[in-house]
Amino acid sequence: MDLRNIRAITASTLIGGVLLVACSPEHNWREIHPVEAEGLTAWFPCKPDQDERVLSWPGVNQARVRVMSCKAGEAIWSLRYVTVPDAPQVIQTLQWWSRDLQGRAGYTSKTLPALRVLGATQEGQTAWQLDAIEGAGMFQHGQAWHFSHGLTVFQASVWQAKPFQMDSKEDDPVTTFKTGFQFSS
Repeated sequence: MDLRNIRAITASTLIGGVLLVACSPEHNWREIHPVEAEGLTAWFPCKPDQDERVLSWPGVNQARVRVMSCKAGEAIWSLRYVTVPDAPQVIQTLQWWSRDLQGRAGYTSKTLPALRVLGATQEGQTAWQLDAIEGAGMFQHGQAWHFSHGLTVFQASVWQAKPFQMDSKEDDPVTTFKTGFQFSS
């Protein structure tokens, strides 16, 4: 092989590598079917890691909370959910998770329109935007949506360093994420 061919192959490889990186999507959307989540389908812009934690809150002594989260496009995308033993605990959990967001130190909160998740129970749905108070040492801004199906309560959220802009663009990743939840049954 002569020197010109080696240079051509090297140049092609470098150019191809640069183009591959340049064309990589910031969000790699995928359909997710969380385990034991009442048939929920969700759209995530990245492959979420999964974890479980045992937590308690008023009205619920101990519950196994599942968490799915990933980072894409300078934001953290998350879904946490828990199945509780009875209907009163569903309402208590929805209320507690909402109060927990509203009362976070270092943040101001405002109500957002609740999600219209296909197949979700309409009662108790809430949505919040949290903005870091300047000088409070908080560097994340969040949006979170609470909904339930059967005895399972869900919180979907997005956290990012910059404040949220209320765009109505169809390709807005937050809109894609929050409208990507639905139940099959």
